[in-house]
Amino acid sequence: MRAKIIVEPFAKTNRRWEKALKGKVAVHANEEIISVGSFEILGKLFSPQRLEILSKIFILKPKSIAELARKLHRDFKNVHTDVKFLADT
Repeated sequence: MRAKIIVEPFAKTNRRWEKALKGKVAVHANEEIISVGSFEILGKLFSPQRLEILSKIFILKPKSIAELARKLHRDFKNVHTDVKFLADT
């Protein structure tokens, strides 16, 4: 899957959503769009720790969050919080 990250004003995101809901935007298979209002927000969403999880999860193939935390040498609670946040985003 590919993810496209867009930094744009909230109003522009709303216009894109309105077009998509009316079927006026081409949908690409296996592509997700992540839209944020500023680079500051982008930095909070994708902290270095969360980027590490995203980059390593397919390589390490952990069977649980606990195993992922051990392999990343990080505290379980923090990894759990990051994984939950990424899953819900």
